[in-house]
Amino acid sequence: MLTVLFVDDDLDLLASVEAAASMVSAMRLLTAGTPRLALQKLKEERVDIVVSDENMNEMSGLALLAEIRRTHPRIRLVLNSGMVTAEMRDKAQQVGVEKILSKPFRLGDLVSLLGSKPGPGPELA
Repeated sequence: MLTVLFVDDDLDLLASVEAAASMVSAMRLLTAGTPRLALQKLKEERVDIVVSDENMNEMSGLALLAEIRRTHPRIRLVLNSGMVTAEMRDKAQQVGVEKILSKPFRLGDLVSLLGSKPGPGPELA
C-alpha cells in the first residue's frame, strides 16, 4: 500500500480528498494544511508520494516540493493547481515533479498515477 501525503491549505478540499480516499484500499492518505506541517509529517511517517497545491500562503507548492526533493529524493512528487502555466511546467520539471494535476481533478486521476484504476471517482475542486 502506498502512502500519499496531500498538502493544501484549503481545508474543505482536504476533507473531500480524505472522504474520497477512504474508499480506495490501494492507498493510505495523510493530509497537511500547511507546508510546515507537511515537512513535519515527512519526519514522522514513511511517505511514497506527495501531492501539493501550488498556491498556498506559507510557501508555494513548488518551493515545498523542491525542499522535499532535496531532503527525500526518492519520494514521488505531484503538483496540483487551478492555473497551470508553461513557466510552472518548466519549474516543476526542474524540481522533479512527476505530474501536474489541474484542479478540479478526480481522485481517479491520482489513483491512476499510483498504478490502480478504480474509475473516475468524485471530482475534487
